[in-house]
Amino acid sequence: MAWLTRRLLGYVSGGLGVLLLVACGFGWLQTDRLNAAKRTITSLSGEVALLVQRVKSDTQLIATRDQLIGTQNQAVLAMQQAADADRTAYQSRINAAEKLAKVQTNRAKDVMSRQASTEDELERSREALRLIQEMVGNEAAGRVGVEPTTSESK
Repeated sequence: MAWLTRRLLGYVSGGLGVLLLVACGFGWLQTDRLNAAKRTITSLSGEVALLVQRVKSDTQLIATRDQLIGTQNQAVLAMQQAADADRTAYQSRINAAEKLAKVQTNRAKDVMSRQASTEDELERSREALRLIQEMVGNEAAGRVGVEPTTSESK
């Protein structure tokens, strides 16, 4: 029976040895897989840190871009308002010029419709001078040194 017990113990110890070898191999494989997973985690952690940094940078760039766009929008609105104000001022100057042109046209028509009262050339000249003085005013006639005359001082 000793023989049988020795034989059985040999098989059991051989089986245990194989089992120990398999367990060591499995332990080595799992350790290798764990180390590979750690390397992957380290690598991915670095990439995540880089991506977080890029997100922060991109967020700052977006904020700067939005600020620049806001500044440009304000400048465009200011230019539009200035253009509208210029257009309004331009239109009011045109209207004032048209009114003045109508007044001056009516004055010119009035001057053109007047005629000298006599056929005498001297009297016509005096009448023309009177019209000029009426248009320009006595101040301009005083500077020229011409005395204002009327048709009755003949």
